Amino acid sequence: MRASSLLSPDVSGTGVRSEQGFRVGEVTLEGSIELVVFIGIFSGLFGAVYFAITRPWLMWAGKWHGAAFGLFLFAIGSAISDVLNRDNIDFVVLDNITVIVLLFFALFVLFGITIAWLYGWLDRRLPKPDDTSPMAVIYALASLLSLMFVGGALMMLVTDEGCDCNPSLVSGMAFAVLAAVTVALWAVHQTSGGSRAQKVLTTIGWAALAVAFVAGAVRAISDIADIIDVTRFQF
Repeated sequence: MRASSLLSPDVSGTGVRSEQGFRVGEVTLEGSIELVVFIGIFSGLFGAVYFAITRPWLMWAGKWHGAAFGLFLFAIGSAISDVLNRDNIDFVVLDNITVIVLLFFALFVLFGITIAWLYGWLDRRLPKPDDTSPMAVIYALASLLSLMFVGGALMMLVTDEGCDCNPSLVSGMAFAVLAAVTVALWAVHQTSGGSRAQKVLTTIGWAALAVAFVAGAVRAISDIADIIDVTRFQF
């Protein structure tokens, strides 16, 4: 947001408000806390859910799986976050829109890299629980608590709850299938299920991943084209 204000010197400090209600170019403690608590934390939690679902499918990228997740998250998530909503007033009041759109894209990729690094860091340092250790109980309770966010994260992909946007239904439904397949594969692995079931589920999962990404990417590219076109001719 600070970068956006610096890229719009004619607007910064004039009292013009952004889509979220913040004055462009004005940094306050109250606004920073509101941004972190009501946008940053919850967005991060939902992003963590998406990462947990897609991580097994992106490990082919090796050390770049975080960047791959960021790209995937941008494709499926940009339409549900108002980031690329052509009706977003920010794209009317701010200058250098192409650069700002690129910054939004970079933000998704940076989030993917960061959460992948954090996951690996915690995985190496947290104790590995067995069935009778206290940590097993703590992990189980944390897992149950995380289920509160799974439903919300999936609903955001197929409904307009929480934003004035129009999500890509195809991308959202495909991601919901991917989530179900990921859980099913984990259950099959835990019960030492047959290899045929694993092959069928894996095939469905890869197909769902591809559909979710392609449909989301098409939508994101279309939104970017609309934004640049609208802002180019707004005056």
